[in-house]
Amino acid sequence: MRYCTAVTLVGSGNFANLPRSLVEATQAVVSQARRSQDAQIEDLSRHIDVSRSAPCVIQIAQG
Repeated sequence: MRYCTAVTLVGSGNFANLPRSLVEATQAVVSQARRSQDAQIEDLSRHIDVSRSAPCVIQIAQG
């Protein structure tokens, strides 16, 4: 449940591009988060000496 303040009635047809704008904004945020996550993984991999490491499994949760 959400509580709203300063609610304003808008006319029909106003903000017709809002759904597309929200989708595009969401895609941009997700894309940036994935690039950031990839960069973090790449940075961590530089610090791992594979020749001396025991086999392991790394699980990365995606949200």
